[in-house]
Parts: sequence; C-alpha cells; structure tokens
Amino acid sequence: MEREGARYAAELARRRYEAIEPDNRLVAVELERRWEQALQTLRELDSRLEQETAEQPQSPSLDEMANLGLDLERAWAAPETDSRIRKRILRALIEEIVVDLDEGASEVVLTIHWKGGVHGERRIPGRRRGQSGAHTSPDVVDAVRQLARTVRFSGTTSVRPRHLQLPNAEVVP
Repeated sequence: MEREGARYAAELARRRYEAIEPDNRLVAVELERRWEQALQTLRELDSRLEQETAEQPQSPSLDEMANLGLDLERAWAAPETDSRIRKRILRALIEEIVVDLDEGASEVVLTIHWKGGVHGERRIPGRRRGQSGAHTSPDVVDAVRQLARTVRFSGTTSVRPRHLQLPNAEVVP
C-alpha cells in the first residue's frame, strides 16, 4: 500500500514536471526536485521490500513437513520442553476448538479444527448429576483398599505421601 502511494506520487510529480513550460525555469527546477525526491522514496521502498522478502524463511518442503511430525513427538516429550513451548506448538497446530455438551451421554464433546483442514473429536466424561469435586474417584478408593490389604497400621497413623517413611506401618506378607 505504501509502495503504491509512493509510485502514484512519483507519477504525479513526473506529469507535473512534463506539463510545465520550459521558459518557467524556477518552477521547473522545483518540480524536478520533487520528482527526484518521489523517485528516491520509491527506490527506498523497493529496496526495503526486497530486503524483507529475502529475510523471510523459505516454506518447508513436503519431506521436511513429514519429518516434522516425527520430531514433534520427541520435542513434546523432551524434559527441557516447558509449558510455554507446548502452548506455542498447540497454537501453531490448532485453528479452533468447539466445545459442545452431549447431555444424553453426559459427556463434553471437543471438536478440534487443526490447521490444514483436518477435524478431530474427543469426548470427555462430564460430571453426573449429584457429582462434585468433593467425591473421591473410584480409582483412589481401590488404591486405598489395596493398601489396606497389604499394610497394617498400629495406633493412629495418618496417611503420608509415598516418599515419607511410615513409622507405625508394618507390611503384611
């Protein structure tokens, strides 16, 4: 847009210069100076455009894109990849996510629109009526029952994290 404006200004300055009578030297000199200034601005914009075009990275080839999919999993799982990088990867790959509720199945349906036109769907179990964050997951209840079968507690031992020693616990063979 800026380049088109500069080109128009240079063309307008040229027409004004050519329209002046040769006998009017002072006006001709001023119009020629304006024309040269407009041409210089146009040359600078063209030079800047060429430089910006040269600095832009080349689009990856089809083989590079195919190999990127293999490297993506490795980059995602790398220990030095933090959450900021993972978020940037997701933003680069996902166009939008549409969230819908399937009341009949009590599920949250996520429709993922990937860049490139592919769509995927994920279903996440929703909370059932009467459930809240205060309920203990059945997996946790099963783990506690398993622990109760293998460890005998004496006295009033409180539950501690796994990495701490349980002084009042004795493993049952």
